[in-house]
Amino acid sequence: MTKKILQKGKALFLAYDQGIEHGPTDFNDKNVDPNYIINIAKKGKYNALILQKGIAEKYKQEIKKSKIPLIVKLNGKTNIPEEKEPYSAFTATVEAGTGSVFANIFPAKAEAPYLLAGGLTALVFLCLAIFPVIGGLAGNAEGVAIGLALCAGIGIVAAPILFALAAWVSAKI
Repeated sequence: MTKKILQKGKALFLAYDQGIEHGPTDFNDKNVDPNYIINIAKKGKYNALILQKGIAEKYKQEIKKSKIPLIVKLNGKTNIPEEKEPYSAFTATVEAGTGSVFANIFPAKAEAPYLLAGGLTALVFLCLAIFPVIGGLAGNAEGVAIGLALCAGIGIVAAPILFALAAWVSAKI
């Protein structure tokens, strides 16, 4: 039987970010140790312990002994400075009653403009590839040559525009 995370419709979770998200300045010799955090969760009767994947894997025996339900953090950001905010390509929901994780395999919001630019580029070059085929349907070599010339000519014009679109999207995100 699966142990429920909620008690009387409420829960208290202890999240441990291992010094990556918040930086080592928020930690001392005691609380940097995951065993110390697991002990706090056990003594404090927390409903679940939230850990990032690497810590959860390394301390799985200790977590199992503590009998505290584990929630594995599927995304996270660091305190390492970047020009742009990091993003996670996945989102997930944890069902409180069973502890099941439901992941949505959708692109992250920040990834959508890249996909749009890539899709537009693929569509343009697919349309260009149709010109020689249409020329070939004319039944002679001249039709194919005209189709290839159109494809190459429009492709030469379209490529810089599409590259500029990709550069613009990259600069905005």
